[in-house]
Amino acid sequence: MKVARAVDDHPILSALFAKRDSCFVTQAIDGAAHRGYQKWHRELDDEVVQLIRGNTDKNGDDFLAFLMNLIERSDIKARFPKWILGDGKMFLVVNQKPSGGKIERYRTDFHYDDSVKKAGTARCPKCQAFVGMLEPVPPYKVRIETWGIGFGDLAFWLDDFLVTQRFADEYVKSGLRGLGGFVSIEVLSCRKHRKISEAFPQYLRTMPNHGSAKIDAVASGIDWGVGNENRCDVCLSGPGVLKRWKSVVVDESTWNGDDIFYAFGIPGKLIVSSRFASWATTHQFRNLILEDAKSSSHDFYPMETITPH
Repeated sequence: MKVARAVDDHPILSALFAKRDSCFVTQAIDGAAHRGYQKWHRELDDEVVQLIRGNTDKNGDDFLAFLMNLIERSDIKARFPKWILGDGKMFLVVNQKPSGGKIERYRTDFHYDDSVKKAGTARCPKCQAFVGMLEPVPPYKVRIETWGIGFGDLAFWLDDFLVTQRFADEYVKSGLRGLGGFVSIEVLSCRKHRKISEAFPQYLRTMPNHGSAKIDAVASGIDWGVGNENRCDVCLSGPGVLKRWKSVVVDESTWNGDDIFYAFGIPGKLIVSSRFASWATTHQFRNLILEDAKSSSHDFYPMETITPH
């Protein structure tokens, strides 16, 4: 309650974090760690309250970064080993090529120039199956294409993407996990389908981790055209082809806590955590369209499921 009162009394954090917010709820390792109000608990409360009272950031990023570092501390992990900041709800970057209405206003695509060579790709650590696209080899030379009235903070191409310097700077400060760094690129051209008056931003290449979690194939209703037997228990590679899925459900027991990643099971679907979604919404990044993963479905072979009249 001491921490909750401090948040309520804070002029900025009180508007950003709800009392007993589900993203802060976890389960202790045992009854002893859960019960009572021991010395370690009181000292922890005092530490958090002191941070809150001295907090002056305008969007809560410093507070979130503090909490993310806190849950990685050995004394906290010993009592709350499965505490991953966030409520476990996943989102997808689903509309990498938005069309129509407001969502297309900042659509930005790109592709690598033909001179850029390709090399190896990520593989499953167990069965060695390919789990991603061929990796481009630096130097990265790209061509940008815009469709709306401004440049996106993200630009997409298949399962690869670029981000603006603004995105990269905020990400580094956020304490979020999953991206493997930011690398300079060379933009050879920019094709604009509509006039854009703003300055061209600096773009950087980054790549999320592959295999930070596995998709729950049964809960997601994945159809490979064959049975689910004889599949790799790590990456779900096996016979048949990916035909459709009814939902995107992450097997949270396999999730390593990354906030942005590609999961084993549905290639090319960029998944982000609820804390990433909250952070992205706060900063209003352009061309980042998020949708509840459990509501996401796709059918590569719709004619197979159409009922004849």
